[in-house]
Amino acid sequence: MLTRGEAFVDQGQQHYEEQQRQRSIAALKRRAAALGFQVNPIEVAA
Repeated sequence: MLTRGEAFVDQGQQHYEEQQRQRSIAALKRRAAALGFQVNPIEVAA
């Protein structure tokens, strides 16, 4: 915002939670890989 001269845009709570979820998944994959495992996502029926 300050360095690029762009206006602040609040993207909402849902966007923030999705970012956190993606970061958690990436961290889990890194930790699993360090232990010699591979994470394979499965589809969950809603």
